[in-house]
Amino acid sequence: EAWIYQAYKLLQGEKPDFKMLVHHAVTNVLIFFSYGTSSVTPKRIGSLVLWLHDVSDLPLATLRLFLAANYDIGVKATYPLVLLMWAYWRLWFFASAVLYSILTVTDVSQLLESVRYPFFFLLGTLWVLHCIWFGLLVRKGLESRKKEGKKQG
Repeated sequence: EAWIYQAYKLLQGEKPDFKMLVHHAVTNVLIFFSYGTSSVTPKRIGSLVLWLHDVSDLPLATLRLFLAANYDIGVKATYPLVLLMWAYWRLWFFASAVLYSILTVTDVSQLLESVRYPFFFLLGTLWVLHCIWFGLLVRKGLESRKKEGKKQG
């Protein structure tokens, strides 16, 4: 749904979120590449990347719902879960399982040498974006706490 929103913003003449556009472009290239190869390994890696995005997006979608509803208790309960899920799945697991496996696959028949590094570069780009967005999530949480402290104080 995010790419539809980005397209809508472009059609309305608004400035798009460049990081989100890069994310969706890279993701689409990876999906087409993963499922367009005859090798099983890219398909497995592509499926794993899609899964870890989905599992870490569930708490984020819930957090957005609570924010839109101004339901503070839900926000306070969900925000730590979002940080934990992102830290584990999108930062640690993505790097330690997905990126590491691409560099260490030794059977060339599993992942053709000619596509190993472009595949790694594209997935590495996603990982860097995850790090940037995780930093933004932490920053927004800290800013929210600071505002809440000023209101109480």
